[in-house]
This record gives sequence, structure tokens and C-alpha cells, in this order.
Amino acid sequence: MIRKILKLLAILILLVVIYFGYIFGRQAWDFFKLKKYKENLEFTASENVKLLKDTIYLEFLDERRTLHIFLPPGYENSDQKYPVIYMLDGESLFDDLYMQGPEWQLDERIESVMAEGGPGAIVIGIENGDRRSEEYKPFAKTDSNEEVYGSEFSRFLVHDLKPWIDMRFKTKRSPRHTIIGGASLGGLMAYYILMTYPETFGKAIVMSPSFWVSDEVFRLHYDKDLSDKKIFISIGTEENDLVGLAKRTFKVLEAAGMTSDNLRLEKQRGFSHNHFTWRDAFKKAYPWIIE
Repeated sequence: MIRKILKLLAILILLVVIYFGYIFGRQAWDFFKLKKYKENLEFTASENVKLLKDTIYLEFLDERRTLHIFLPPGYENSDQKYPVIYMLDGESLFDDLYMQGPEWQLDERIESVMAEGGPGAIVIGIENGDRRSEEYKPFAKTDSNEEVYGSEFSRFLVHDLKPWIDMRFKTKRSPRHTIIGGASLGGLMAYYILMTYPETFGKAIVMSPSFWVSDEVFRLHYDKDLSDKKIFISIGTEENDLVGLAKRTFKVLEAAGMTSDNLRLEKQRGFSHNHFTWRDAFKKAYPWIIE
């Protein structure tokens, strides 16, 4: 009997060692891949990307922010109006050198879709600040008294930034042409903003969302008409607890009446929580969300 118990214990210990070895191995590989990438950084933004340094002012934080703006090829010589994608963590979208790491290649993806005859879009990337964690949380972490500014940031985006953009650029202004997107805490915020301001935003790109912050996330859709909304959720299969939370959100939205026509869960096999994952996610999201 004792021999059987010891044998089972040895097997259990071996399984634990294998599991944690795999986890640490993945983390080491991600670190090595990022380190090698940073050794060869170059300027990668397309000629259609503009940088508006310290253009906007966030009164609730007393901070100025830089905008990273992509205008579709041919924009300057056309009267055409375009959908607008508002993206959080704007410094990550277009340029390896500015990002100091793997940018998400939004400009390359949109240009490639347009080159094949597909639709274009304007991208407004909003650079984050030193207090990103507080700024990108609409509610405090469960059992925490931390100070957060997600609701203030959302109001700023809707009532200040969007009107400012609509006055200066050739935009389609309806909710069905106004998209919000982000990754990690930015993914949480994208989902929150869509649900909180459905009269302004009609679509969301929700990448690797940090839904661990609060169970309030899973009640945001209550009393909302989601029939005209479109939500793309992506998650890497190696993102641990975030995988289950993304699946839970998908099931909640399915139960609320959303279908494959306006709801998609993209499982990125072998991807973990990093910028390569979000580059891949946007590549898959754009043609679906923009159609």
C-alpha cells in the first residue's frame, strides 16, 4: 500500500515538474525571441503614419498625450470618408523603433487589404502614460481600494477626442463605422467602452483582455441591444487564466443573442501574452471587423 502511494506521489511530482518546466520554458523562449528582435530594431512605420506630439490633454490626469495616426493610401487626394479605429497603447501600433520592440503592424495590414481591393480605415492610436494600470481600469480590482481612471478616460475619448478627430479628418461618424480596440488592459477597456457608449461605438477588437480585474465585466452587457454590434475577441492558448475568462465572455455574449455574424472568438494556438500575439490578432481581426 505504501509503495503504491509513493509511486503515485512520484508521478504527481514528475507531472508538476513537467508542467512548470513547460511554463518557464515558454517564458524563457518569449524573452529570448524579444531580446533578439530588439537587437535589430529599425524604423518600420509607413509613410501614411503621422505623429502628433503631445496633442491632447487629459485633464483628469493633468497629462498631455501623443497621437499616432494612420491615414489610408490616397487619403489626401480623395473626398472619401473612412471608418475610424481608435486604438489604445498607440505607441505599439506602427513603428518598431518608437515602440522599442515588435509593433503590431496595423499600417501594413490595412495597406495590404486595400491593395487587394478591400476597405481602408483611419487609425487613431492614443499613447498611454506612466499610470497605464490605473488609466486602463474602469473599475478597481476585486477586493481592492485602488484609484482607477477608466471611466474618466472613456468619457474623454467619447466627448473630447472623437469630436476633435471628426472635425479634422474625413471620418464616417456613425457607430457602425467607429471601432475601439486594445490588448491586455487595453482589451478590457475596449470592451468596457463599447458596452458603456453603444451610441458612439459599434465594434470592438478585444485582444487578450484582462478580465481578471473584476466580475463586473460579465455584467456590462445587461440591458444592452447587441444586435447591431460586432465584437472580435482573441486569446493566445498559452495565456493561462485569461483563456478561460475570454471563453466565459464569449459564452455570455452568445447567451445574450450574439451569433457568428457579429461575434468571433479567435484562439491563437501557441501564442502567449505579448506583442507578437497582438500583431497576429489584428491581422485576423481587421478584414472581419471592417466588413
